[in-house]
Amino acid sequence: MPTSAALSDVRLHVKVRLASLWTSLMFCFVYGDYFELYHPGKLESIATGRIGPFAVTQGALVGTTILMLIPSLMIALSLLLPAAVSRVANIVFGIAYAAVMALAIQGAWRFYVLFGLVEIGICVAIVVSAWRWPREAIGGQSDQPRAVSSGVATAVAVSPTASPTASPTASPTASPTASPGEAA
Repeated sequence: MPTSAALSDVRLHVKVRLASLWTSLMFCFVYGDYFELYHPGKLESIATGRIGPFAVTQGALVGTTILMLIPSLMIALSLLLPAAVSRVANIVFGIAYAAVMALAIQGAWRFYVLFGLVEIGICVAIVVSAWRWPREAIGGQSDQPRAVSSGVATAVAVSPTASPTASPTASPTASPTASPGEAA
C-alpha cells in the first residue's frame, strides 16, 4: 500500500494574509448586518427614519459610509501600501474595529454577538499579523521563510540580452530526476 506524502503548503506573505483577513472581516460585517434586517421591527424602524437609537440623516449615513470604507479599502491597501505604513494602518484600524464591535454587540441578539466575536477575533489576528511583520536583515535578507513549493509553476525572467536560442520555458531549478511539474 503506497504511503501518502505530506501535503505541500506555502507560507503566505504577511500582506496577503492581512488582505485575506480584511476580506473575511468584510464578509462578516455584510452578513451580520444583512441578517440583522430579519430582527422583528428592524425594517419598520428603518422605514420611519431610525436605525436603533439614531435618526437616519445624511450625516449619519456619511459617518456609516466612512466606517465601512476603511475596512473595505484595507483589503487593497494591505497589499499596496509600503510595509511600514501598512503595518501601522493594520494595527491602528484592527484595534479600532475590535473596539467598535465590542461596543456594537452590547445587548444584541445571539447571532449578532456571534458575528461580533468572530469579527473581534479577526481584528486580533490582523493586529497580531501586522505586529509580527517580518523584518529585513542587513543585506536584504528577510526573516520570513521563502514560499517554495514543488509542483508550483514559476516564472523565469528572460534577460533582453539573452541568446535568442535559449528556451524561456526551461527551468534552471529542475532536477533531472524530478517528475514533470516538480522542482528540485
